[in-house]
Parts: sequence; C-alpha cells; structure tokens
Amino acid sequence: CFEVDDVHACAERLRAQGVDMLDGPNLVESGPLRGFNWIYFRPPWGLMLEAASFNRLGYESNSSHRLWSAKPA
Repeated sequence: CFEVDDVHACAERLRAQGVDMLDGPNLVESGPLRGFNWIYFRPPWGLMLEAASFNRLGYESNSSHRLWSAKPA
C-alpha cells in the first residue's frame, strides 16, 4: 500500500493516465479505522496495488497510543 496525501486526487491522476481502477475511493466511516480512505488499482504491468490516505484514525479518539503514524515525528 502506498500512502498518499489525498486518495481522491490520486485516483483522479491515475484515471487520467488510463490506469485500471478496481475499487474506490472508499472511506471507513466507523470503528477503529474510521477516516481511512483507499483505492485499489492495476498499473500497466498488472499487479494489484493500493493507495491510502488518512489524517486521523478512529481508535485515536479513545487511546493515546498510536499504532500507525504516517507522518514523521
């Protein structure tokens, strides 16, 4: 999975380049991954790939622990 700043903008760029979009953009609306956006796509060489973006995940509202940090500290 590739992390991107904006999965919607990423999807637009990929579509404009003729990349085969398989699913998304999707948004997790509840639970521990609330706020997670993703797309699945197939580049010209055929491998299925994922791109994702998020600012904050759902579990962070109930815990000070961070299981995943996309941004350098």
